[in-house]
Amino acid sequence: MSKFHECVAATLSIGVLTTTIAQAQQILTLPLGSQPVPTATTPTTPTPMPEATTAATTRLIPRSQMAWHGGRGAEYFISGDYLFDTQNVNEFNPSGISGSGSFAGRVGASYPVGKLAVMAEGTWDQYEYTHPTGPVTVIGGNGQAIVPSFFIHSNDWDARLGVGLQHPRVFLVASYAQRLNNYGYPNLQGYGFGIEKLPDFNDKTVSFFGSYLWYPQFGAGQYLQYGFYKYQAGIEAHSNNRYNPLFVEVGYMGDYGYGRLSVPASISDHGVFAGLGLHF
Repeated sequence: MSKFHECVAATLSIGVLTTTIAQAQQILTLPLGSQPVPTATTPTTPTPMPEATTAATTRLIPRSQMAWHGGRGAEYFISGDYLFDTQNVNEFNPSGISGSGSFAGRVGASYPVGKLAVMAEGTWDQYEYTHPTGPVTVIGGNGQAIVPSFFIHSNDWDARLGVGLQHPRVFLVASYAQRLNNYGYPNLQGYGFGIEKLPDFNDKTVSFFGSYLWYPQFGAGQYLQYGFYKYQAGIEAHSNNRYNPLFVEVGYMGDYGYGRLSVPASISDHGVFAGLGLHF
């Protein structure tokens, strides 16, 4: 490189250096607060896009629409009833004199299992009436005895297990029942089966309930046997307010026993009932 070019390069370098020094001096003479402060740049995070909404968005299903979306939930209830002007017929009351002061009650539950449901229930019926002084046919039907007037009560209880549909709550039922008394005759018992419709508190203010059970051998050992039926039909009404578990019910109920072996007379109890209950 010639001396001429070396001089030019040196001159340019000196000019650049002089300009740089001048700029630095200018910055140093600025007030402290106005001096430019280098800032670090951070990478920006992309804002996530909102998820697309579809018509299939999950929503709560009202109880009133549960029947269209997979059936019913669990149900529990208890009720007590008064029976009006019951008719009671047996060997102590062959004319069927009306009774009074009779009661009935039941407690039950149903629970969904898959597409079906299972149920359990217990019932208690007490029929009360007065036997007028007069003849009573003895067991076996081979004679009569004069029995003075006294107050009679017979108590029927049964336990039921069933399987059936969630909606409507209709079940095939197996049952064990027993009939007790206060007049010294043997207690009766036996196994039976039938069909039952439970009340439905899910989506209605009114629902129907009822049952019909048959006990083919209902008796005391091998020397006293009846064929025995129990039945009930009614309507219940409740509030749609889930915090009000009260319901009212009214209907008709009864039983009938016909002779199979050594019975003194057929038996029959029936009457109108009305009462209150709680459901959960």
